[in-house]
Amino acid sequence: MIRYESDNFVTSFYAKAKGDMHKFAKLIGANAILRSCEEPIPLNDTDIYRKDITPITDNKLYLDTIIIGQDKDSKPNEFYVICSKVEANEP
Repeated sequence: MIRYESDNFVTSFYAKAKGDMHKFAKLIGANAILRSCEEPIPLNDTDIYRKDITPITDNKLYLDTIIIGQDKDSKPNEFYVICSKVEANEP
């Protein structure tokens, strides 16, 4: 399952994946984050991983990211991958 959302600021792809979420996160080099860090993502208090794709520069103020996690409806060995690209990056 893949879902696409876009507005004037962020374009995101949401994919449902099957397998070992922790192994996948390690494979792509994602780091664990705390849910309490106010990430604006619709995931539960399970392990959540994040990988920043682009560095912050003078012309790119927000990072493009990959978020990996589970929500309350996730089955065992099922997780979400959210890829977000920030469009409004000019200062």
